[in-house]
Amino acid sequence: MRTALTCFLLAWSLCSGAAAQQLTARSTAVVKGSSYTLGELVDITGLDPARTERLAMLSIGTSPRVGYSDRLARATLEQRVRAATGGLALSWSGATTIELQRAATTVSGADIVDRAAGYLYQLLAGEQLRVAIQPLEDQPDLPVNQGQITLNVRPLPYTEALRKRAKVWVDVYVDGTFHRSVPVQFAVEVWREAWVTLDPLSAGDALDCGRVERREVDLAALARSAAKDIGDPGDPCTVPGARASRALAAGEPLAASAWVASGVGLLGERIALRAHGKGVTIEMPVVLLDAAQARKRVRVRHAGHVLNAEVSGPGVLELVDGV
Repeated sequence: MRTALTCFLLAWSLCSGAAAQQLTARSTAVVKGSSYTLGELVDITGLDPARTERLAMLSIGTSPRVGYSDRLARATLEQRVRAATGGLALSWSGATTIELQRAATTVSGADIVDRAAGYLYQLLAGEQLRVAIQPLEDQPDLPVNQGQITLNVRPLPYTEALRKRAKVWVDVYVDGTFHRSVPVQFAVEVWREAWVTLDPLSAGDALDCGRVERREVDLAALARSAAKDIGDPGDPCTVPGARASRALAAGEPLAASAWVASGVGLLGERIALRAHGKGVTIEMPVVLLDAAQARKRVRVRHAGHVLNAEVSGPGVLELVDGV
């Protein structure tokens, strides 16, 4: 700042013999940048073009934000100019107070919505059959400072996007500086094929082609825990001994965790546990605390104690250790 001021004073010192110049203050000034110059506040006469340009470029103060105004007394302006020019002889007239307003442009609300919608669609599409998203309301245009405008969408977890109502935040930057964030809400449908039960089922009920069918399911309409588990669980019609791992309502999509193959124990079932030691094998009944699948460790309860076990065969567990 001091170097710039020295250069400015030097430029004026090279120009001698000029009469006093006239500066006429405007009552209202619309300023463009983050700071404003003398040329945005006054009309300058009586100078040659080169000197007029140098004086007009003199930085005076910080601009108000978009949507706000500020007031600057002409007496204050005169003091700042005298200090910056080393007491250059100037003649002042015009408004005694200048109202400052920030020059603004607008970001189209439709552009903000389009940016958010494109991001949300790409996030949800994946392997789904079809995705339908619809903004819930029109987005008004956004007034911003003049400059280079950039719209950045905040990263959104897939589980937050996979909802009937999803909110996407768009950050607005002007000349690389953050301006504000805008939320855009959408109604969401995400359709894919899944197995669906035709009738109510209890845990352990057999699953066959007469009790399920393949149809499109809207994942966004399901609870988040259920939607996350609806993938491609395989074809229960072709798996011998397939059965429901828990109670299922009629019309419920069949999640991967909702059915098991033959030989897999269900949560809460009683099963035999074998413990080996010093040539002796003991077999005892236990209650499964996890669904038991081959080569998988599970927790079981026996006589009030929780034990770790591993599936060794259909309906049989081997003790690993106590907990």
